Parts: sequence; structure tokens; C-alpha cells
Amino acid sequence: MSQLIVDYTLDTLTPANPDASLPATVANCNVVAGPGATVLGAFAQALDFAGGGTLRVDLPAAKPDAAKFCVRVAFKPPTTVAVRQVLVASDALPMSLHLEPGGAAGDYVLVATVRTAAHGPGAASTRFLVPLLVADWHVADLVYDTDTVALFVDDLIRSVHAFPDGTLAARSGDAVHAGVAADGTSDPFTGTMAALQVHDDIPIAHEAQLDEFRSHPQWHLTYKQEEIKYTIALGQAKDGFFYDVPSESWVQEFDGATLMYHESAGQASEMHGAILDTYWALPNRVEIGFLVSDEIDGARAGSRKSLFSRGGLYWSAKTGAVPVIGQVWVDYEAMGEAKAIGLPTSPAQAIGGGLRQVFQSGEMYQRSGAPRAFEVHGDILAQFIASGGTAQWGFPVSNEGDIKQGAATIGRSSEFEFCTFYWSAGTGSHEVHGDILARYKKEGGPAGDLGFPTSHEGDIPGASGRYNTFANGSILWFGSASQMFTCRAFRIRVGRVNTKESEPAWKGENDVYLHAKIDDNGTLLFAKRFPGSGDTNGNNIFEINQVLDVGPAGIIPNRPDCNIRIRMEIWDSDWPDDDDYLGTFDRTLNMANAWGLRDNPSGLFDTGAFDKINSVTWAVSPVVDIASLTKAQLWWGVRNKGTDSITTTQYAAAFSDVDSDPDWWDPADWLKKLFYEAVVETLAKKGNCFGMSLESIYSKKDRSLLGMPISRFTDWESVRNEFNVRHCYQVGAPAIWWFVGEFLSGKTHDPVAVFKQSRDAHATGCDPVLSITQNWDFSGAPHTVLPVSWNDSVTPWELGIFDPNFKSDGNNDPTQIVYVDPNANTFSYAGKYNGGEWSGGRMHYMPWHVLCERPRTPVFEAIMLLLSGVILILGDNAETASLTDENGVDLDAFGADSIQRLKTGKPLTNKFVGFKGFDHRAPCTPRRDDRPGERPPPPGRPPGGHERPPRGQGVTTSELYLRSEPKTFSRRPPTGKRNGDDWKRITLREYLCQLAPHDIRAKFEGQGKFLREQQDHLMLHLLDKRIVREIMGPSIAALTPPSGSLPGVSRNYIHVARGIERGPMEYGIKEGLSEILVRADTLPGDLDTIRVNDLGTHMRTLSITSSRDKVFAFHVHNRLGIGRDHLRMSIANVNLPAGKELRVNVKPGIGGVEMVADGVDLRADVELRYVRGSLSLENRFAIKEHGGLRFVPSTYITANRLKVGRISKLFGDTEASRLLPALP
Repeated sequence: MSQLIVDYTLDTLTPANPDASLPATVANCNVVAGPGATVLGAFAQALDFAGGGTLRVDLPAAKPDAAKFCVRVAFKPPTTVAVRQVLVASDALPMSLHLEPGGAAGDYVLVATVRTAAHGPGAASTRFLVPLLVADWHVADLVYDTDTVALFVDDLIRSVHAFPDGTLAARSGDAVHAGVAADGTSDPFTGTMAALQVHDDIPIAHEAQLDEFRSHPQWHLTYKQEEIKYTIALGQAKDGFFYDVPSESWVQEFDGATLMYHESAGQASEMHGAILDTYWALPNRVEIGFLVSDEIDGARAGSRKSLFSRGGLYWSAKTGAVPVIGQVWVDYEAMGEAKAIGLPTSPAQAIGGGLRQVFQSGEMYQRSGAPRAFEVHGDILAQFIASGGTAQWGFPVSNEGDIKQGAATIGRSSEFEFCTFYWSAGTGSHEVHGDILARYKKEGGPAGDLGFPTSHEGDIPGASGRYNTFANGSILWFGSASQMFTCRAFRIRVGRVNTKESEPAWKGENDVYLHAKIDDNGTLLFAKRFPGSGDTNGNNIFEINQVLDVGPAGIIPNRPDCNIRIRMEIWDSDWPDDDDYLGTFDRTLNMANAWGLRDNPSGLFDTGAFDKINSVTWAVSPVVDIASLTKAQLWWGVRNKGTDSITTTQYAAAFSDVDSDPDWWDPADWLKKLFYEAVVETLAKKGNCFGMSLESIYSKKDRSLLGMPISRFTDWESVRNEFNVRHCYQVGAPAIWWFVGEFLSGKTHDPVAVFKQSRDAHATGCDPVLSITQNWDFSGAPHTVLPVSWNDSVTPWELGIFDPNFKSDGNNDPTQIVYVDPNANTFSYAGKYNGGEWSGGRMHYMPWHVLCERPRTPVFEAIMLLLSGVILILGDNAETASLTDENGVDLDAFGADSIQRLKTGKPLTNKFVGFKGFDHRAPCTPRRDDRPGERPPPPGRPPGGHERPPRGQGVTTSELYLRSEPKTFSRRPPTGKRNGDDWKRITLREYLCQLAPHDIRAKFEGQGKFLREQQDHLMLHLLDKRIVREIMGPSIAALTPPSGSLPGVSRNYIHVARGIERGPMEYGIKEGLSEILVRADTLPGDLDTIRVNDLGTHMRTLSITSSRDKVFAFHVHNRLGIGRDHLRMSIANVNLPAGKELRVNVKPGIGGVEMVADGVDLRADVELRYVRGSLSLENRFAIKEHGGLRFVPSTYITANRLKVGRISKLFGDTEASRLLPALP
């Protein structure tokens, strides 16, 4: 409660309080006529200070409280304010209220200053805000509340200035001076004063206005100003703060830096130097979004960066400041930014079909419309560019990644749309594409016996064909996939030499011997006489059966100029006469004849007759006789099984943002814990089909511990861990938002499109997984398989798959068939899965580039706010009874309303997509006759058209709902002003000056009295005023969605949860940089209704009602920009009677919390944890209020005391307040 310490009417030279206490000492003043009526009272006379007048009073000890006080003065300035003039100053309270020269003749600036121990002086002033004229009397108020100084003029708040640590500097005396500075001599005031008041605590009407302004952009901008004033040379403010349309932020420019505030970030952030200059020079600032960090250290030593909602600006002395924007930025940050490819050297540039951005050590590419961007660097990048770049090979579909052979890393690869580049230290970088790439992968890729490529694809010398050479062989293509040869290291084996008898009839058979040689372009590899001595001793046939041994490695056919000449001179010994020459076998093996295999793929040869030779049999034999992998070898030798529980170790292994250290399981990190318990822990309970399908792709690409052939793995426990970890990828951020995007774009209910697109993905190296369900809402034995073949030459089409429920025996083809009817646009599988566009089950795919790296959890996308949206998690003790908007529109993206919208081509904006997971393990009996054309699936009914269980049978034991946020940026700056509800958070004056249409401004101009009284109140507090409703009613109504058969869908929603088991009801919301968890006990049949309005704003409101008396707890995690800084608030033991509505406003950042329940006295146990840089604070408070309550965490940061106010309605005036000490 405010108490007057000094209450002077200055109509005498001996002023004192009404009870004659605290008389003041006045010197050099004269009594003159006063102002008459003022907001402080009516004053007929006043004191003129023009002659060097002063007033001094000594305050009682320790009064007023330095944390909360108010100083008020009624005054009229002199006719000219050319220098600083002090109205009131004090050394007991290090503060002053003074005048400064204005910008034009006849006006001035009013300034309220306090000095804090940590930040020095800080001031709220009317500069740039309110013009004050020297001819007028005013009442000026300096109000200080814990961490904020406010300036009032005639009972209206005009300006605020906030401090991270608001503890005032120690008092150096007890005096209050009027008409002069605290030193008693300087900055004399030469005008007139009629009244002076000093309050211990703050008048409640003033406190209510100040609390309102804690949500104002100026509060956050000045808070940041004080936070950085000693680390960054801000200089002077260039002008007043303003609303910047491209960034949708409030901006305060200084000579040396710029501060920006967007309420979604929860705090203001700064930019300065080259990064700031580059930001203002961006051709389209809309693309990069709003600022969410201060300038911070980059990953590379000496680099700096500023992060935004849709991009970042990166600086170094070598590169200058360069933007990275959009998906390129998301994936650049995800790979550790400069750690991977250095800093950007130029902005992204449009190239044919997409974007390209150059970095110090690599480049990033994004194909138009692709959900990911990927990097290329080092030797692979050099070879990629030299061989034609994207024009030749398309865009990358993966980052460069390790190639594994068992646990060892043996090289690197980058995949592109039309080729793959492979690199190793011994071979360098080379591309492989087309049919040769497909054959290479089939042969085992780099981890196979061929090893890494040693050439790009080239023309085969001497033949019409193409080749790639490898460390241990080559693959040759002669016009088609059927005319291809894999040439491995080989040896020449000679079998039998059959000669024509050359001896006279009486001489007997030939005595055969021969000289064999092998050379490579003249370089002798082998020379030997057979037999070593003597001959066949009268035998025309020489059975040799020996390898012409050139060494253990054999002959490696991996050079286009490798010409292997085999020459055998065959003789008949006629000693002592001259020997008879029988003939010479001479054959050259080279790339043109596939080193013999083009003549006979088996490698077995018979020369036939020549000279005096009937035949020579010989063979090209592989050094290692490894046949091409069969389909049976490409699939697992184990059958899908369930895993009761994914462990926390596996959870950490699966997700990059989950700490693998045992200490990560921070009880305060409740959302990741809830995500684990509600979604991940039992994800594989019914099977690991997704993990098995995905792991097989990793194996195929040599990025797995489990290398090909994978049919050799027959022990489940030896492979289970890898399956479990990959199985979690289905609920990673990239996968889950891909799924949401595919559903919202109609691609999960179009089997024909899935057939074609999955085939296209496979053809470009983006091997997909395929998911099917029995029901339209993705429930009913959800299952994932691996598509391996596509046949559209028959009807119905046949999509060949490897099903985790069927193991490979290593010999027989394990392929099963999904049938797709192109005419009916339906699919069927195994007699149990059937579906089409609008009924039955679902089929959709997920390509490699979505799953090719360790994902982040979706509960906190650490970067790029536009990527994610709203995530709801409902724990497993409750289920959804209904999920609608405030107008009753069903928000279930699988519901009948959504089906109707999709059928008419309408978007599902603001709808929630439920995610149920994939892990079905029960074997489906394959039915080869289950063709849609022959056995049509039974007619299906769309969801909502029949009675169904509230929760469709899926994988997750809890419920997970996702809503993507519309993308609000484009490559063109917006033509209009801001939209949405942001305008409600600014004052009426700011709205009229910056955003209001001309017709609304004109109407308000006719309401002079209302404007004078209300212009500095926030719009959200004025919308229920009659004048505002009359003027703005049509404009507000225009924002209301139209009614009709398909009404607009509101962003606000109502979620009714029904208890199904006894235990805690847990309800989590993740949106932007805020995470909220609601907890209460539940029983079967309990109904808890949660209404959520204005997510992402300071007016974000949760309204909760329950069917029985309950005790609620709320856990709030507000991240302060992008980084580790945060405020966590736990609010426990909130009692709510049955049928009563608890309304909770959770503000972003350090804005605080308001709670109201009509007719209920609220009490709560509050625990706060604040982390800002090296500062870490944690304390508990016990709150009890008669009615609603509001608490302000920023006061706790300053003084370890929490400001708590009593309110009657959300966003209402503070009716009483107090500062609570922390509990011991």
C-alpha cells in the first residue's frame, strides 16, 4: 500500500506535510499564482524558482523503500529550456526528475533517471514520444518498481526503462532537493512548482499502468540496452523505437548498434558492426525473419554470428558478414555450421532448379521444393564442379557421410540426384551414376570387393560403351543394363592344349611343349615353359590345368589402357631334329571385350582349331569367386520382433539434441522426458519394422555397422540395438514434419502418386521406406516396409517390397507384392491392408534424404522457428474426446470436415495431424491373388462417418498432435502492414501513428478527450471500450472467418481430454520458443477441457475446466532466444473446484504469468530457475491471493524477491502488489 512521506503544497516559503511534519528548507523562491486544477489537486499558488530557488527536506531513515517508490511534482517550465534543469533529485534515492532541451522552440523533454548499482544511470523520457510545451502546467511522476523506472505525465504512463538488475546504488544521504540537483547547486530549475510528493511504495493506479507496460516493446528494448551497455558501445539513440514491417519487430537504433524485439523470442536482441550493416543492406529482410540472438561466437575461432527466426548472419575478418537463410541455414546449423564447411563467403544464389551457397570449405545446395539442403566439400566438391555440377548430376540428396566397413570408416560419399561421388584417401574422389551405380551398389559398393572408384565414368576405348574403374576392378556398360560386366581381379587358367598330330605316321604322337607369356602393354607379367623341361612324351593332348600365376593379387582390370596379352607358342619336340612349330595362341584382353567376359560371361573359352592346333581351353577366373548379391542376400536373416522398451541410452543415440551423458535426465527438462515416456519408450513394443527397413538402406549405402550381405545376420539380439535406434528416427523432427507436410498436401491418400514418387526417389538414390495402415487415420496395424521394385507394365501395378515380418533364408527371393490399381487409385497388401483416396487404409513413403542423418527431437527445433509449429502431447492416462476450434470446427486432420476440405481442394490450415507411429510385427499372410482388380477391398467409410474408438490403435501409447505453421515469408517484401493480433500489444497512439488505416485514424481524431486519456494504453486493454468498438468494430469483424459449408478454421483450439486410467494426466504444448506442461491426477471418465488462445503472443491463454475438484501443476520453459539461456517456472498446488474455469496467461521470455479463476482464491507454490550466460538463479516462493494473481519474474532476477499482484481478470489492472522473499 502506498504511503505519503512528503506531501507538500508549495504555496508558502515554509512548506511541510499537512500534519506539520518534515518541514522543508526553502531559499530564493517567491510565491506566485498557481495552476489551479491538476491531476494532483487544485493549487491556487506556487513557488517561483527563477531567482536561484531551492527546496530541501531530509527523509526519515530507510524511507522510502528503494525497491518501490514514487515522486510526483506539479510544475511549469520556464519560457525557454536551453540547458538541463532539475525538478527533483535525491541522494537518499539516487534519482532525478529533470528537463532537457527539446527539438524545437517552445518545447522540452522530461526525463526520469535512477542510478542502479550494476548498470549505472538509466532513464525514461518523453524524447521521441510526447511533445511537451513550456506554456503548460503538468504533473510529472517518477515511479520506480524493483527493476523498472517509469515516467508519468498527468497520470498517464509515457515511458519506461528496465534493468536486468534493478538494485539501486547505495544512498549517500537523506535529502530530497527540489529546483536543483542532488549536490544542492547544479542544474537549477527556473520555472514554477505547485506541489511535491514522495511515496513509499507506488499508488495502485500507477502500478497497474506500469505492470501493463512490462509487456510493451519499450520495456524489453531498454532491458537489453542496460544488459549490454558496458560491453557494446551503443552511443546515442538515433530516434524513437519503431515497428519494422519486414522483421515484424520493434526496433531501437543507436549510433553503434540496433536492438530488435519480437515477442515470440521472449527478449530483445542486439546487432552491431558489420553484421548490422549487412542486415540493413539485405535486399529482402523478410526472408531472414526476426532477430533471436545477440551477436555471439561462431563455431570457428574468431567468427561471430547473429541468428534470426529464418536464418543467420555470419562474420569473420576474412569473409565479412554473409547471410545464410531458410532451409540452407537450418541444415548448416544442424551440421555444426563452420565446423563442417567453414563460413559463408557469399549469399545463396539461384541456379537452375534451386539454390547454391558457397562457404570457405564447401558449398550447400537446395533443390527447389526439397525439404533439406545438403553440403558438398573437399575433393568431392572439386570433382563435382569440374564434371558439370548440378547441370550434370542434379542436386545433392545427402551430406557427405562416412562409409563404413563394420565399425571402421573407410571413406566418404555424397549422393546426388543422378550420381554418387565416392572418396577415399587412396583413390581420391570419383562419380558413379546410372546403371553402373546400380550395379556397383549391388556388388557391395565401396565396402565390397571392388573397393572405391578410381575414375569418373568414361568411354570404353575401342568399343561403344562406358566404364568406371575401381580399386579392384571395373564395371563396364555396353548400351543397356543387360549388357553390363563387373570385372574383378582375375587370373588366367590354362586347361587343355589339343594339337594336331604333326609326326610322320611312324613317329607317333606329338611331343608337345609350349612357352606361355603374359604382358600388360609390353610389361612382362609372366613367362614359363610348360612343362618345365621335356615334353608330353608322345601325347597330342597336353593336360595343363594350371594358373598362369602373376601374383596373389592377380590381374586387376581397372585401367582403360590395361591390355593383357596372352601368348602361347606351342611346339612339337623332334629331337635331335628341329622342333616343329604347331601354332601360337595370341589373345588380348582389354576393356573393349570386358577382359574376356563380353565374349563369355562365364569366363570359359575354347579357341577352336587354328594352325596345327585343334583347341586350347582357358579361362578368366576371378581371384575371389564372389557372385553378385542376390535379392535374398539384400534382406535380413531375422524376422521382425518387438522391444518392450527403448532405453534412454538408445533415445540419446537416436536424437542429436538428447544428451548421452547420464546427467542429461534433468527432471526440469520435462518435455524431452515426456516425449520419451509418451512417444519413444514403447515405440518398438509391437515391432521394429521401421527400424529394420531404414537400417537396410543404411547398410546398402555402407553407412551401417551391419554391412551387406545382410542375410548373414540371423541372430536377433546381435542386430536389435541398431534396429531400435533407427526405429526412433520416425519420430525425429525431419521425419515427423515430412509426414505432416505429406498429409496436408494430400500425398498420403493417393496410392498412384506414392507408387510413382517412391519409384522416382529410388531412381535418384533417395531409397524410401513405405508405410501402410489399415485405417484412414493411420491406425490399424501401422506397418513399414522397404520398396525394392516397381512394375507398371501390368494392371494392377506391382510394388515389390521386403517386409520385416518375413526373413530371408539367403537363397529364395523374399519379395512380397503391394498391388496398386491405377484406375481406382487404391492399394492392397496381404488381404489386410486396403485403401484409396478417401477411405480405407493409408500408404505413404519417406525418402532417404529425410532420414539420412541422426535427427533432432521435434519437441524443440533448436533453429528455424518456421520449420515447426504447435506440438501437443497427451499422456497415456487420457485420450482425446474432442479437438475443435472455438467455433466448433473439428481440428482433427483425419475427420470428416477435413476430408471434405481435401476433396474440394481446400487447405487444412490450423488442423492438427495425429501421429501414431509404425511398428506392426504380426505376420501378414501373403496373397498373390489379392489384386485390386480381382478382389476389390470392402467399401470404406471416412473417419467421422461411423462410431469408432476415441483413440485409433497405433503404436504410441500416448497421443501426439502436430500443426504446422503457415509460411509467412516470400521473396518479395510485403505490401501491407503487419497483420494478426500483434497490433493489440502496442499503445493506441502507436497504432494510430504506424499501423491504422486512414479511415480509422480520421474517426479517432474526432475523439479528442478519449485520445488524451487513453492513447498510451495497450490496445488489448481498450478493445472493450465503447468508442473503440464503435470505430473498429467493422475492421475487427473483417478478421472473423466467414461462415458457410466450410467455415474458416481458427488458430485457437479447445481440447477435451477424457481419463481412461488412474494416474497423472499430462498435457504438453510446444510452440516456438515456449514449452508448457499441465499436470493433474485423473480417473477413468474424468473430463478436462483445455482452451488455448493466441499462441505465440504475450496474450497466450490457457483456460482449464475439470469435471471434478483437482489440483493442477504447470511447468513452463521459455527459451530466451536461441541458445542455452532460459527461464523455467514450475507452478504447483493450484486448486481448481469442479466446473470452475482457471484462466492462465503465460507470457514469452521473462514476461511472467497471470492466473484467474472466478470466485476462487488462488494459491500456488512457484519455483523459478533462470539461466542467462554465466548467471544461474533458482528459488521457491509460496503465493496466496484473494482472487487472481500476477507474478513478474524480472523482479526476482533483480532482488531475489518475486513481485506478486492481485488482479480480477487477465490483462486487468493490478489491484494490490507485494514483493515476496524466497522460501528458505
